[in-house]
Amino acid sequence: MKSALKFSVQRMGVLLAYGVLSLLIVLAISMIAQVIRTHVDPLRNWFYPMHIFIPDHCAGSDPVVIYERMISKQFTGSYRAQFTEVIDLNGNFGFPICVYQSGEFEYRPRADIRATPKLSEFIGEACKLPPGKYRQETTWHPLRPGYVDETTSLVSNIFSVIPATDPRCVGGR
Repeated sequence: MKSALKFSVQRMGVLLAYGVLSLLIVLAISMIAQVIRTHVDPLRNWFYPMHIFIPDHCAGSDPVVIYERMISKQFTGSYRAQFTEVIDLNGNFGFPICVYQSGEFEYRPRADIRATPKLSEFIGEACKLPPGKYRQETTWHPLRPGYVDETTSLVSNIFSVIPATDPRCVGGR
């Protein structure tokens, strides 16, 4: 009976050691997989924003925004558009005056790299900019479970919103 008990205790010790070893192996594999996801397949390899242009336009109009990006892998993501007013002739910027946060949607690989949405389609109806000079910064955020949280941003040109009463705006510019 004593030898059977001794054998059972030894067997339990061996099983416990194997269990701890297995847990350590699983944790190590998980950590290696995380490193591979982040460093072998970073966001810039399959989503790369290149250019965004917002033309000068009259207050109340809805200009076409031109932005170019490369998408080589389908993913779910969102973006945030932030508008900041130019506060002096040196191009210094003030605080953001409008921020738009998109909902989730699917990005799909495309042959064309240029998109030309209306400003209202790009930022919703949330940002009605008063006359002034602005720049816009877009930050894309892919939603990839199991991957490190990473983003990429792009800043537009400086553009003007011209008062609707300005002679340049007569005729629906």
